[in-house]
Amino acid sequence: MKKADEEAELISDWKFAAMVVDRFCLFVFTLFTIIATVAVLLSAPHIIVQ
Repeated sequence: MKKADEEAELISDWKFAAMVVDRFCLFVFTLFTIIATVAVLLSAPHIIVQ
C-alpha cells in the first residue's frame, strides 16, 4: 500500500508541475502574441498619419 501511495503522490506532483509549466507557456505565448500584434499594427504606414 505504501508504494502505491508514494506512486500516486509522485504522479500528482508531476501533474501539478505540468500544469504550472502549461500556464507559464500560455502566459508567455499570449504576451508575445499581443506585443507582436501591436508592433505590427503600429509599424504599418497607414495607421499613423503625420
